[in-house]
Amino acid sequence: MKRWWRTLSAAALCLLPAAASALGGPTAAVAVAGVVAAAFAVGWPWLAEIPDRPTAIVLLALAGTANTVVAAWMDDGGPW
Repeated sequence: MKRWWRTLSAAALCLLPAAASALGGPTAAVAVAGVVAAAFAVGWPWLAEIPDRPTAIVLLALAGTANTVVAAWMDDGGPW
């Protein structure tokens, strides 16, 4: 069974924040990162066929929210 669409959809979701950053600036990038984090939280357990989906969704949503908040608080210079 071909599962190429899983890889393609994950790659597309990963590239969305970069495209938003290039086209709309940091505010758009943070907004798109939040949407991507929500999409991963809901979709990844289903795509990975994780048996305990509700727990995985909650954990991924918490991690995505934390990453989005930290990205919003970072200055333009970055951590480096």
